[in-house]
Amino acid sequence: MAFINNNLISLVVFCPTLFALLLFLLPIKDDEVGKKILRTLGMVFSTAVFLLSCKLYFNFDSALTGFQFAERREWISIF
Repeated sequence: MAFINNNLISLVVFCPTLFALLLFLLPIKDDEVGKKILRTLGMVFSTAVFLLSCKLYFNFDSALTGFQFAERREWISIF
């Protein structure tokens, strides 16, 4: 749970792209069963991203000023 709380912005931004790539790369046949699998997985992935964004929304405190969900990572260690 700490990973989700510490990386919430990145998850909300990058999970849809990751999920779309995953759906694109799945070897599913072009029939009714394959379409149903893709629709179901698309709904599951969309729901997961929606729940992450709800967590982000409900954790936002409008009384605070400044950045609330900032992530700081070292990109280039030389600098």
